[in-house]
Amino acid sequence: HLLDKTKFNIIITGTSKEGERMKEKILSPYANIIQDTTGKLSLGELIRLIGHSDGIVAASTGPLHIGASLGIRTLGLYADKKIIGPHRWAPLGPLAEFIKTGSQKAPLSSISSKEVLLKIHSWHKNSL
Repeated sequence: HLLDKTKFNIIITGTSKEGERMKEKILSPYANIIQDTTGKLSLGELIRLIGHSDGIVAASTGPLHIGASLGIRTLGLYADKKIIGPHRWAPLGPLAEFIKTGSQKAPLSSISSKEVLLKIHSWHKNSL
């Protein structure tokens, strides 16, 4: 749902190790639609990339907090678990939002792409 190249320029970031875990299901099958920068950016380069973005969707709090602090649209994806949930780690800022899983036992993958897409489209309607 999210990979409409006419509407989105999707850049995947993360460590080399994270890139390896995403390779089979995301990076290789969608190589013609997304840009893979996993393992290729320094922290400074990641911050600059986020700062030039219209929005960021992430489950990693580092990039989320960077995006929120830079004042860009930020969507955090969280498991509804006390120690790692949004009540503790959600990004802060006027353009920061989050989606959490429906229960403490639900995996992060239970957040639907449709739910994420609806949130991103609401950004566009509100002058992304």
